[in-house]
Amino acid sequence: MGKRIEYQPGEKRGRLTYVSEAEPYIYPHGRISYRMAHLRCDCGSEVTVKTSNWRTGVTVSCGCARIIKIKPNEKHGRLTFIEDAEPYVSPNGGHGCRMARLRCDCGNEVAVKTSDWRSGVTRSCGCLQREIAVAQATTHGQSGTKLFSAWQAMTARASENYQQKTGKYVGVTRDERWSTFEGFLANQPAGRPFEPGLVLARTGDVGPYSPENTRWATKSENAREAAEVRRARRSAA
Repeated sequence: MGKRIEYQPGEKRGRLTYVSEAEPYIYPHGRISYRMAHLRCDCGSEVTVKTSNWRTGVTVSCGCARIIKIKPNEKHGRLTFIEDAEPYVSPNGGHGCRMARLRCDCGNEVAVKTSDWRSGVTRSCGCLQREIAVAQATTHGQSGTKLFSAWQAMTARASENYQQKTGKYVGVTRDERWSTFEGFLANQPAGRPFEPGLVLARTGDVGPYSPENTRWATKSENAREAAEVRRARRSAA
């Protein structure tokens, strides 16, 4: 067995500065696996990593060295990027999380985990969840109707989670007036009124779901227009 290397507080490699020896990682069956070091990154985060990875340069930062650059005013859900916030470090001094300061469409500003914002886990300052809770608690007498089902289907297609999972309707959004079923009822598309069997069709199969950009159409009418749009796009390519 080689001589045990001792490290001094303040010793630095890459962006990581040695703070102290951490508890060694132990496999579930009880065998000590390897030494661990408690380190402070230049960005302010503190992490615990395999000592040999730090010493040999395999691990050079808490992860900030490979951080994705966020564009000014980048937006996901209702939240628009303002600037990076102070990283969150857990009370036990474990791995820090990158945080972002964001402005919600409602005007509030919040600091949330950057990964949650970019992935769509956090889509608002909390106002969206409150609106959904109010909508779910509101008795409008149409929960089982075809019109309510049409609103639910439209809401799903305009959600980032649905788009990420299916790869369909990517980038399609929904008018804020339609964030609740009551708003959907009060702001119906112009023209033909809804009746069972009709679907909510977007003009030219493009743009957002909004009262001005949609109409009630039969499934065959919607399919025919979608086919015409695809042919036009192929011709223009």
